[in-house]
Amino acid sequence: MNIYEKLQQAREDIQKKQIKKEGNGSTGKREYNYFRLDEIIPLVTETCKKYNIFRYITFPNNEGVLVLINLDKLDEKIEFKTPISIKAMLGGTEVQNIGAMQTYMRRYLDVLAFDIVEHDAVEEDVPITVRQGNEIVEYLKKRKADKYVTEAFKKLNLSRLGELHVSQIEEFKQACIDLASKEL
Repeated sequence: MNIYEKLQQAREDIQKKQIKKEGNGSTGKREYNYFRLDEIIPLVTETCKKYNIFRYITFPNNEGVLVLINLDKLDEKIEFKTPISIKAMLGGTEVQNIGAMQTYMRRYLDVLAFDIVEHDAVEEDVPITVRQGNEIVEYLKKRKADKYVTEAFKKLNLSRLGELHVSQIEEFKQACIDLASKEL
């Protein structure tokens, strides 16, 4: 197989694994999930070994470069490039900023080269975000139903707001309002 055939097979193998984004972060404005290196690197390394592909990443001239070399035909290679910038982390040293950029670029380049995607969950079956949780609490406060949150959790077999899924928001809010109206 040439390098393009090998890469295609590697992509198919990785996509069959259906890995999930286990890392989570926040920009202060929004929350997000991401693939951690410990989720990606072992999978990519194992798959490259299976197809006899050598992979390396460098950072020349303000860009991240991932190179895949066909170890059966050393003159065959594919390069993936992207520009980089080093943003200062709050309270971070220059070395920490460089390390953060390299970690991000390693993840980004592997995701790019191997078409690593998270298989979309049905929108309704995903846990709510902190923002959605805050909106629910504000909604309930306006209706003087926020003190019934704990009882509504029990009604839906939940122990905390973070377990609530998007599909359950309306049912949860209604449960709180119903409990509040019983007291009137």
